[in-house]
Amino acid sequence: MKKWCVCHRLALACSSANDTVKYISEVETNLRQLWSLFENSNKKTALYAKVQMNLNSLDVSENTRKAVTRKIQKACRTRWLSLGKAVKSLRQDYPAVLATLKLLDDDHHNAAAKGLFMRLNTFKFVAAIYILNQVIPILDAVSKTFQKGSVTFSHIAPNLAYAKMKLKEEALSHRVITEAVQDLKPNGRLAVRGVEVEVSRQAMAEVNNLLHQYVDALVHDLDEPFQNSLPLFSPFTVFDPLLLPSPDSQHS
Repeated sequence: MKKWCVCHRLALACSSANDTVKYISEVETNLRQLWSLFENSNKKTALYAKVQMNLNSLDVSENTRKAVTRKIQKACRTRWLSLGKAVKSLRQDYPAVLATLKLLDDDHHNAAAKGLFMRLNTFKFVAAIYILNQVIPILDAVSKTFQKGSVTFSHIAPNLAYAKMKLKEEALSHRVITEAVQDLKPNGRLAVRGVEVEVSRQAMAEVNNLLHQYVDALVHDLDEPFQNSLPLFSPFTVFDPLLLPSPDSQHS
């Protein structure tokens, strides 16, 4: 099986899972809208950079401003790994993003910013970003393994099995949810002055359900694209050149 074919199937599986779980699909939409809000506006981008510097207590010159500020990353639907960059960026700069959206709403009456602020200013959204930030690297690692030279029959099933095991571990541990709760506390990493993200029992229940629902969808959709191929390929693993002994190996 060609490596591009395996990677394409993997990408389709991940996109399918994102579509299956409605809220994850909504998060993707919010990320694309966030990028669009800033991409074609130097004024908004400058405001965002200023907020980043203020939150980090930075006083730098114009020449070094670009080196210490980050731009909103684009989440491209057709290239699912770009979603990982957008998620990582937002997880890192969530306080600055939220504060900027609030300023755009309060001072400039920007309807798009107001809508995004309301959707991003929830525990469910923050938890979803944390979940994606933990899940995507697992899938990325599998994709990168498949991209290394030729994909052999013996590599596909074990790599998929490992990915599914890691995904299930994340669902059972709830580490990402605990981390999100800690970071949203008043002195936590995501605390934004004048902005409070409420963490209620109902929100916790929704997020726990979201985590398990998303992992279940991913595990299912990782199986489906390969379920017809793997049984067919399994007998041919005996022809896998990587499984052959080296020419200089000793035989009894």
